[in-house]
Amino acid sequence: MLLCYLALAGDAPKRRLFEVLYRQYRRQMLYVADSVLHNQADAEDAVHNAFTGIAKNMETIQNIQNEADRRNYLLKAAKNAALSMLPQKQRQDRELPLDSLPNLSDGEFLERLCEKAAYEAVVSAMLAMDARYRDALYYHFVLGFSAAQTAKALGRTTAAVKQQLVRGKKLLLETLKEMEPL
Repeated sequence: MLLCYLALAGDAPKRRLFEVLYRQYRRQMLYVADSVLHNQADAEDAVHNAFTGIAKNMETIQNIQNEADRRNYLLKAAKNAALSMLPQKQRQDRELPLDSLPNLSDGEFLERLCEKAAYEAVVSAMLAMDARYRDALYYHFVLGFSAAQTAKALGRTTAAVKQQLVRGKKLLLETLKEMEPL
């Protein structure tokens, strides 16, 4: 894998620096990513993404002279790569197929079944909402966008999206209360 990164890094001095950083900080970056994702394979993917970005932008890392700052930069890159994977990972965890539920312990089975039922109820309630609230809630909670990112994606102001989120959550709770069996 190192050879792939080195091909992206550029000229010889950048490749040498990248190799040193890779060998010195890879394990620490894996630890940071794993602390966010709680899955070794996902952590390795996050570190791969971080190193790919670093290799493509070696000028940035070359400009950092202080070794502690360089280390912090690399660890922060790993953490950010891991955080960017979280919304997708959380969606995949929620979308556990029902046919895999029988293989779980009794406690896990009940927990996953309830989570899936609750998730489906929330999605159903969201789909019934007015589009302005539904879209804001979907981008923010399902896709994991911040209010500013949601506003940009929907072509709205951040203030409008924040207000739509507040009102949308209130409407969603009211709808879910109405759906509860007596």
